[in-house]
Amino acid sequence: MTSVGGSANLTVGGEKDGKKSGDIRQRVFHDFHHHVGNNEICWVEHDRNDTVENNVVEEVISGGRYSAVPNGNIVQTGKAIYVTSDTNLVLQAPTCT
Repeated sequence: MTSVGGSANLTVGGEKDGKKSGDIRQRVFHDFHHHVGNNEICWVEHDRNDTVENNVVEEVISGGRYSAVPNGNIVQTGKAIYVTSDTNLVLQAPTCT
């Protein structure tokens, strides 16, 4: 077990002659618990792939859940959505044939 009383930073690998190296791989044979006491910020410079064999459960206790897309729009999904807008309001639904 490792305990750090202040901040900790870890850099793995580097770049030499324009070539990047350094990976981290973890395998946990039972549960993996991750507790963040304040904000969590994750920056992925390329693609992200999450694979889950069973259920995914997400719970937002207060606030909202928003997905931002590159053009500045926000995509919101749910059973009931309440929206107000001072400018334009765009609703999109599948077309029936």
